[in-house]
Amino acid sequence: MEEMVSEFLQPEQSEILRSAPLSKAQALDYQRFEFLCHDRMHVPGTLPTKRSNLIHLNDNPLRLGDALFVLLLYLAVELKKGEGGWVDKITLWEKELVSSPDSYQAYSNLRNTLTGSLLKKDAAAFIQNDGSKRYRISTHPDCISYDKAKLLDHADQRVKALARELP
Repeated sequence: MEEMVSEFLQPEQSEILRSAPLSKAQALDYQRFEFLCHDRMHVPGTLPTKRSNLIHLNDNPLRLGDALFVLLLYLAVELKKGEGGWVDKITLWEKELVSSPDSYQAYSNLRNTLTGSLLKKDAAAFIQNDGSKRYRISTHPDCISYDKAKLLDHADQRVKALARELP
């Protein structure tokens, strides 16, 4: 029933229906780190097909190319570390996740791919830029889930390395 009525509700009402209530600790994290979204993402770690990796964003399946998948997974790993998830663009470039520290194409492509599945349809809030050349996924770390065992068995060595960093 929730899915049937959610398209007729205003975004805020739809978001409340689709997101679980926050615990006290989560609510404090939202205040402390100023997360902007309540979107939920799951990375099943299934084997990629034709350079396409599956994620579920708010229960919507999406396929990402290898480069965007690795960038999103890196941002998820940093978020799971529990310190707000911010990563500066120089680090992303040094880790070869973006082509240039002054290029914004990777972030734009990632945002464009995710927009339709986001609760508020605001990809700039989900993949947030703080104006100081840092990026992050702007949702609570508890909203990100994954199958670590399958990610460790992924064909891409970068994905395997990132999976080893996941808690």
